[in-house]
Amino acid sequence: LQELLNAFREHYHRYERTVREAIANSADAVVLWRLGDDLNQYMGLVNEHSAIFEPAEFSLITHNIGAMENDVRLQYEQVVDQTHHGHPIVVETIHTGAPGRPAIEIDPDFLRWAYSLRSTSSIARFLGVTRSVVRNALLEHGIAQPQQQPATLAAAHNNLNGISSFTGPLSAISDDELDNLLISLCRHYRRAGITMFNGMLRRL
Repeated sequence: LQELLNAFREHYHRYERTVREAIANSADAVVLWRLGDDLNQYMGLVNEHSAIFEPAEFSLITHNIGAMENDVRLQYEQVVDQTHHGHPIVVETIHTGAPGRPAIEIDPDFLRWAYSLRSTSSIARFLGVTRSVVRNALLEHGIAQPQQQPATLAAAHNNLNGISSFTGPLSAISDDELDNLLISLCRHYRRAGITMFNGMLRRL
């Protein structure tokens, strides 16, 4: 129980820092929405495991998480109100007037968050753009670094030299290690959803 209690405390302090940074830096609406969702799930888990807390600590945590949720909600509404027609812009088509297709820009905050959870192909499907658009945006914003062309492709295209724009793997964790982590988290957080698990895994 002490290990579980310490995990709750650690996540609480991380949320405090994350919320302060999000408010101070006027985070993107998508980031704020996900943060609010994480806080909501964390609050549910705190209430579910209320017995492990001292009454004073439980009261303090639930009160402060509620205040953080409210701050994030207000900041989210403010950011959304400032965007076109009240909707956050994730993908924008820029008409430069130059020959060729218009440029497609992806919000870097959304892209940074999405790339921490999904592959380039998944992000492209979600946004309705090509993989090359996502890959170029990742490189342009410094979210991913160019990787050496894979050996199998290099052999097939040995007339090409230099760096290709293939992006690296999302994690060095093996499938077995990931399975064990998820099993361990499920034991402690039985009601946690995908969003909560994503947040926990990102912070490991």
